Formats: sequence, structure tokens, C-alpha cells
Amino acid sequence: MSTMSHWCAFWARWNPAGVALVHAGRPYRWAWLESEVAAMAGRLRAVGIGLGDRVGILAHNRPEFVVALIAVARLGAVLVPFNPRLTHPEVREAAALVEPTLVLTEPSFRHVVAGVVDEAATIDLDDPEPFGPGPVTPVGVDDGPDLAPDDAVLICFTSGTTGRPKGAVLTHGNAAAVAEATAIVTGLTQADVSLVPAPLAFAGSSGAVAIPLLRCGGTLVLDQGADPEFLLWQVERLRVTQLGVVPVIYERMAAHPAFGSADLSSLRVARCGGSSVSPSLVEAWRSRGVPLVTSYGLTEATGFAIQMPPARMDDKHGLTGLPITGLACRVVADDGRVAEPGTPGELQLRGRTVMRGYWQDPGETRAALTEDGWLRTGDLAVSDDEGFVGIVDRIKDMLISGGINVYPAEIERVLAGTPGVRELAVVAEPHRRWGEVPVAVVVASDRPLAERGLVETARARLADFKRPRRIVFVDELPRNSTGKIMKADLRAVVTKGRDLDA
Repeated sequence: MSTMSHWCAFWARWNPAGVALVHAGRPYRWAWLESEVAAMAGRLRAVGIGLGDRVGILAHNRPEFVVALIAVARLGAVLVPFNPRLTHPEVREAAALVEPTLVLTEPSFRHVVAGVVDEAATIDLDDPEPFGPGPVTPVGVDDGPDLAPDDAVLICFTSGTTGRPKGAVLTHGNAAAVAEATAIVTGLTQADVSLVPAPLAFAGSSGAVAIPLLRCGGTLVLDQGADPEFLLWQVERLRVTQLGVVPVIYERMAAHPAFGSADLSSLRVARCGGSSVSPSLVEAWRSRGVPLVTSYGLTEATGFAIQMPPARMDDKHGLTGLPITGLACRVVADDGRVAEPGTPGELQLRGRTVMRGYWQDPGETRAALTEDGWLRTGDLAVSDDEGFVGIVDRIKDMLISGGINVYPAEIERVLAGTPGVRELAVVAEPHRRWGEVPVAVVVASDRPLAERGLVETARARLADFKRPRRIVFVDELPRNSTGKIMKADLRAVVTKGRDLDA
């Protein structure tokens, strides 16, 4: 089958001088990438890496990360990226699950991976000869094993904020499917330039951005970071055509003084997911000629599952979009039946981008995948009569107040854009009479204005049981390394020391 290894070799022949990667202002061409992939695959084979072996990597976004991704795939081995924000105990726990033969890293992470594997099996990517001196026999595209679509290529750990790590096994078939679908729904070609501001360890970066660009022969910009001024500068200087970040980053970019004058004419698609998007944010980007579209993905579906067609952002506001090609979705009610349009239920997905299962965890795999292949996402959703899907909330974030289901994400959408509010999130607080009540946690630019506006907006637009019982002001909202708000941490903040009837 055609794999990442084949894509790299093709573009090295077809467009050898084309720019495959940009890092720290330096271009890396397809001919260079293929040469480095063949050399690294040769070094890995020389130290015993072969079919099915796990190779860990803990590194910032850099060219060697992409080289490793393709080289490991060429050998039929499995790359295991570790989140660069993990601590030493967390990396040890994740590594104990997958048992990597060796780990690729860089000096800033040596202390984090210490003891994960033998010292000799910890490879420093900054070393001029990371695998030791001596000649190497390059491994070309036709020198690797024959691979099947169901063979593993990546094990990506889910980005949950609690519980033990779960490694989603993503296959060569998953990678090919997400690359094909992304190319179709976003119109990717070799002329595209995409930023990868989030770590490549995340499926949302590797699956939804890097792998599709490798297939299409475009350019990946690997500089990591979410500073709004830096992102605007990159879009302008590098003529970026596609960008995908969480809504809060788009909000910060739109609020930056440079937003109005930055040259954004190259940007064809700005994709956002992870939380709700306000109409004012969509309009702010539209005023600069950039369509901001909602999307949804998760690790277990190779990072990308649903996107809104740009032309439907207005008439389908509040919904997330349609499933990408090759993927089916359904909304399942509590009784196990497919929910009627407008009725919330669990979003389930089935198709070629859905993971093979969790690594060596049959119990969690059975809990996540139905016998006929539907992935239980754990997300509440609704559908409409045209098949468009809207993500309501995480099932675990839903609260029940006086016996009525209340969805924090709905409240957040209503209150977003209130004057004086920079960011907000809604979480449940225990209550002796009602069971749970909603509380708004707010980062304010003007606290008095925000407090008045939130009370007035809630009174005018929310039923009484949906109105936040109180407002808690904080300096910032806690987020995990993917930019998602850590609701568990916020619940601890709002309930600490509170009486249940408060």
C-alpha cells in the first residue's frame, strides 16, 4: 500500500527542489528530506529496529521529528510521540505501557526520559552522529517490509487531563485515509503552506496537518508557539495558506494591534476546534477576507473528523459541520437508538480514520469501539435534518440541575462576547437542593463591566436553571498542552471551601 514512505520518495523525485519543511527560517527541500529519511531508517535498522518495534520520541517540532516519523514508518516500526509537557513520572508511565526499544530526544528533555530506556538506547537528535560513527546503508522506499493498512504506524496518547494514559493505535490505513479526506475537504495541493504551532506529538498536528501535507507535497512550517504576533508574522512572511488552532488563539490574534494591517491574503482556510466559536469572531476574520470554519477531531480518529463547509458557517451557526469523506457519524440517545434531529446524544464515528484500538488495553478498546466498529467519542452532540452535527459538550462535563440536563458549552456560547469578558468557562458546582448548578469562571479585561454584562445577558437569554449561580474571576483559565480548558481543575477551584447551599 502507499504509505508516508512512498509519499516522501515520490515528492523527492517529482519536486526535489520544492520546500517540504521550514524551521527557524530555514527551508528544507524534498530531496534533503528523502535523503535524511533513508539515512535514519538505515541507522535504525542497524541498531535492530524492525517491524512492529516501538520507537519513542520526545522533542519539540523540528525537521528530525518529521524525518523520524517517515523513517520509522519505512521500517514498519511504530513511532510513539510523548507530549513535551509531560513530567518524568508521566513519561515513565506511558513508556511502561508501550515498551519502546529506544527513545529519540534532545538535550532539554534528557532529564525527562532518564531511565525510560537504557542510556545507550536514548538517542540525542542534536548529536552530529546520534547513532554513533560508522557507515550506514540507506534504506530506500522499496527496501522496507510489505505493509498492510491495519499495520500500526503511530501510538498517540489521548489528551485527557485525568486517569492513566491510553495509547491510540493509528495505522497506515488511518494515515492514508486522513490524508485523502483532508485533501478533499480543504483542497490541499503542493502549493499549500501550513503552520504546525502545536506539538507534533498530538494527533491534531500530526494527523490533521503534517500527514496530509506530506501526501500532497506541500510545505510544513514547524515553528512551535501560539504567540499571536508571531503567528500573524508567519502567515504574512511565509504566505501561509492553512492554519488550525483553538478558538482562543484566533481571538488573541484578532485582538492584536497588528491584526488589522497584517497581510492575510494567502490564508485560504482558518480551521478551529476544541471549543465554541462566537459569531463576532467569525465576523472579525471574515472582515479580513479569511473564512473561519469550525471543525472537530480526536486522537482516536487520527485527529480530524468533522468540518463546516465555509459557505455554511452563517446558516449553520452553532453546529460544527459534516463528517469528512470516508467517515460516517451518528448521534445515539441514552436508549441506544439513533437520536432524532435536535435531540442530544453521544457522537459516534465509523470509518477508515478510526483507530485500531488502545495499545494492550482490550477493556478500554471494548468500551470505546462497538462490535460493528463505531467509535464512542464521549462527546454530546446533536444533528439536524441535513446531517450537520453540532458538538454540545463532553458527556462528563454535562451537569444535572433539578433533574434537568444543563450543557456548559451552551451557556458559554450565549455568554461569549459579553463586553469586558476576555475568556470564560462554565462548570458544575454541587448544590444540596438542586444537585448541581452552573458557575461561570471568567477572565475579565474590565471586571465591573463583565459582571454587569454577564448578569444581564444571562437574564435575557438563558432559562433560570441555566443561569450561572455565581461568577468567579480568575487571572487565567487552566489549559492542557492542546489548548483545551481543564474543567476538572476549574471545578476544584469553584468548589474548594464552599458550602453546598452557597
